[in-house]
Amino acid sequence: MVEILLALILALTGIQRDVDPGLTDIAEQRVVESITDFSHAGQVCCWEILAANDGYPDPIAHAVEQWHGSPVHFGILADRTLTRIGCAIAQDGTAWYFACILDTGPVQAAPTAPADSAPDPLLPNTAQPAP
Repeated sequence: MVEILLALILALTGIQRDVDPGLTDIAEQRVVESITDFSHAGQVCCWEILAANDGYPDPIAHAVEQWHGSPVHFGILADRTLTRIGCAIAQDGTAWYFACILDTGPVQAAPTAPADSAPDPLLPNTAQPAP
């Protein structure tokens, strides 16, 4: 499924990127975290885009449509200087979660967030209160 997500991002942007295993590790960590805390609070490096949706017949395509419709998120995806990418998808019941991490250079391993890290102030806080 991640291959479909990457193909849709390529079709949307026309930018061929190298899939980076370190960035993929980060995306896998972040997508799981986003199930319980859908925010950029856990962002550890690089550029991060997240999406969540529920009830769509094609949740992967809908996530890419969500990013395309957001100037901030699409700006990150359309940035040609971000030459490496790692993406992950998680499902919790009928809800789908997506994370893509982009960077300009290779990442060797998934870093751990410092205790005093803060979310990127340029990205909107899309966290929703728990029911």
